[in-house]
Amino acid sequence: MIEGIQDMQILYGVDTNTPHNGANYYVPVYPALDWSNIVSIRISLLAVTLDDNLTPQPIPYSFYVNNVLTNNIMPADRKIRRVFNTTIALRNNLP
Repeated sequence: MIEGIQDMQILYGVDTNTPHNGANYYVPVYPALDWSNIVSIRISLLAVTLDDNLTPQPIPYSFYVNNVLTNNIMPADRKIRRVFNTTIALRNNLP
């Protein structure tokens, strides 16, 4: 959808404590997710150059896939990749 973005992951921060004070863990969306316990959202973007052959050899990278950090992913190309992460607090569910 957006040129140069290879992957995007969205995870939801679940707080099991009352009152809510921060996420205990992060999960992908699933049907039985209790939305009243969601206190934050974590977004990860994997950006990639449009041009290939920019590096002398493939450069491994690490990226979250379904809440699991996958280290040393070896691409088949010689593009440059960069990961951007942000966590957003949902103020209506925090004290």
